[in-house]
Amino acid sequence: MINANMARKQTKELINNNSTDELKHVEELIHRAMKKGEYETQPIGGVLKDSTIKKLKELGYKIELGGFYCRQTIIKW
Repeated sequence: MINANMARKQTKELINNNSTDELKHVEELIHRAMKKGEYETQPIGGVLKDSTIKKLKELGYKIELGGFYCRQTIIKW
């Protein structure tokens, strides 16, 4: 049986990997929008993890959250 410390470590690694994957995806969306001469983008599905939103804000992006029935995220620069 896996011990608690190992389970905690593996969970943290999985969270970090998922956050990194999401940031890479957002970066791709930003590059695509830039190439079109746009100043904003919206992820498919419109939802980002709180940790991704925090990192984008740290990098100077403006994040708008909206949507009446579901959460939508718009990333602006």
